[in-house]
This record gives sequence, structure tokens and C-alpha cells, in this order.
Amino acid sequence: MGSLERVASETRRVPVRAPPARTWLLAATLCFAGLFALFSAPPAPPADGSRIASAYLPLSIIEWMLLAYVHLADPSLLRSLRGRRRLLRDLGAGVGFALLVQLLAPLFPSSAALAPRTPAERAAFIAVALSAALSEELVFRGYLQEQLGLLLGRETPALVLQALLFGLVHAQQGARGAAVMFLAGLAFGALARATRSIRAGLFAHALIDLLAGFLR
Repeated sequence: MGSLERVASETRRVPVRAPPARTWLLAATLCFAGLFALFSAPPAPPADGSRIASAYLPLSIIEWMLLAYVHLADPSLLRSLRGRRRLLRDLGAGVGFALLVQLLAPLFPSSAALAPRTPAERAAFIAVALSAALSEELVFRGYLQEQLGLLLGRETPALVLQALLFGLVHAQQGARGAAVMFLAGLAFGALARATRSIRAGLFAHALIDLLAGFLR
């Protein structure tokens, strides 16, 4: 029994307890921003000019600010992505998850407003998609799901709460879009919980966003 317990413990990454105030502050900020977007007028589509300055750059700035915040709160998050152990497993799970999501693609909000049109926009969009995958998986599944689980003492409520916040921050896509992204947050959270890693979700998230930008 002792050996089995050791093996089980080795499959889990021992989380670093971030200051609770930082976790609740982040959750409250995301909730407020999402509700504000939900009840505000929908944003105007990007002008005929470059999407890089009107859409991609502001989005990237927000993503990296969130990433910096959670990194300061829990520096172990980025370190958890290193190493080759189970890398192929996570890659395979992520690709399989992304392909499965493609079957449900008609349910997702249209991404035409952000789709790249020029070579420069295509290059920038790739960077934005990879940035979004890294920041959102680290913030929602890596940080919030883990830390809320510690604070609440239960994993399932934490999974649901991070998905709710994930849906809210996409509320600029409308109520239907927010609901769909809530379900996506549940699925990504379940994937992270099943694999005890956010790498599979990171691979899946990046591939889904890239396909959405270039194929739809």
C-alpha cells in the first residue's frame, strides 16, 4: 500500500499556495470585466485597416498582464510545463481533444472578425493564438482551478468556477458565446484534471484557435 501511495503522490504536482487574496482578487476582476462586457454594447468589428493594432495587440497585452499576475502569485506554473515526461501523452491528448472539438465547431461563436487577411496579420495571428493558449490555460486551468480547489477544499466546485469565469471573460461574444465558452472551460478543466497537467489543454487550445482563424 505504501508503494502505491507513493506512486499516486508522484503523479500529482504539489501546488504552491498563492496568497488567497490574490486569487480572490483575480476572480473578482475577471467576473466584473465579464459582466461589464456582457451588459455593454458589443464591440465594433475591426476597421478595414490592420487587425494587428486594432485587435491583436490589445488582446495580447491583456493576456500577458494576466500571465504576469499569476506568475508572480505562483512561479511554479511555468516550471510545470517543462520536462519531457509524458510529453507525448499530453501532445496526443491535446491533438485528439482539438480534433474532437472540430466536430462541434458550428456551435462556437464566429471568429471571422479576428481572422487574418494579410501575410502580416497571419504571422501576428499565430503569435496571438499561441499567446492566448498559454495565458488562458495557465490562468484558468493552471492557477484558478488549482488555487480555488485548495481554498475550497474540493476540486469539482473549483473546476466549475474557473469555467464560469472563462465564459464571462468571453462575454463580448454575447450571452450565447459566453455559454459556449463556459462549456469549453468545463471541458478544458476536465482535461486538466484527468491528465493532472495543463499541457494537453495548452496544445489543444493552440490548435483550436489556429484552426478557427485559418479554416473558418
